[in-house]
Amino acid sequence: MGLKKLIFVLCAFICYAGASEIAPLIVNGTDATIEEFPFLASLRFNNSHTCGSTIINEIWILTAAHCVVGRIGKTDLFSVHVESKYLYPSNPNVVFAETIYPHQGYNASNQYINDIALIKLKEPLKIQLFDWKVKLAMRGAYYKTGTPAVLAGWGYNESGGVAQTTLQKVNLQIYTASDCDEIHNSKVHASNICGGVEGGYQGQCSGDSGGPLLVRGVQVGIVSWSVKPCTVPPYPGVYASVAHFTDWIEETVGFNMGLNVFLSA
Repeated sequence: MGLKKLIFVLCAFICYAGASEIAPLIVNGTDATIEEFPFLASLRFNNSHTCGSTIINEIWILTAAHCVVGRIGKTDLFSVHVESKYLYPSNPNVVFAETIYPHQGYNASNQYINDIALIKLKEPLKIQLFDWKVKLAMRGAYYKTGTPAVLAGWGYNESGGVAQTTLQKVNLQIYTASDCDEIHNSKVHASNICGGVEGGYQGQCSGDSGGPLLVRGVQVGIVSWSVKPCTVPPYPGVYASVAHFTDWIEETVGFNMGLNVFLSA
């Protein structure tokens, strides 16, 4: 093993030994179009991209709890930018948040358990793109390790890198919570699902948090956390499993006068 590679590997293990860090941009992805992911939205805080998110209906947005917790008192500074693959500082396709609902059991100090949140918008979205409401995994849906998946977002291209101004996508594979837990040394919850590639160096990074992991067009995960440097092997990225939270999604939307949430197998 060369000296540079040895130093990199040692650094990765040292970073991981202390604590897992949120790593929100897509590493080694390719350009994507918004027509491929019409349900994808840039979650903004104070008019700057902060996380990924998905549109579940005209007034509800799905994202990660860690993207909003700590800023609940500043709800008026949150907005979503939709219907574009580009991150523009100003754009007419922006709608502001009205109320934010992080999961009541979210706990960052417990490996970001229950890392899911819903955002109710001030006004309904009006989108011209076809099939722009995301399909969510059914309650109890199971995806075995090795299942092909896709991640899309505007995250960094590497740790310490830069956010992408053009939407990116990357092909990954699913890891079950139990298989991922073995790799991560007992740091993954049963309510998680993981995504990565066996050789590493492809997947999520800073800015991708809250965005979707998809299997055949169905959202199965929400970007939660990963080991830094981003995509360092052998650690796949960790996601909140949508199938684990379908009851919470339906209850939160229903209790707050939302429209129907359509789940898909």
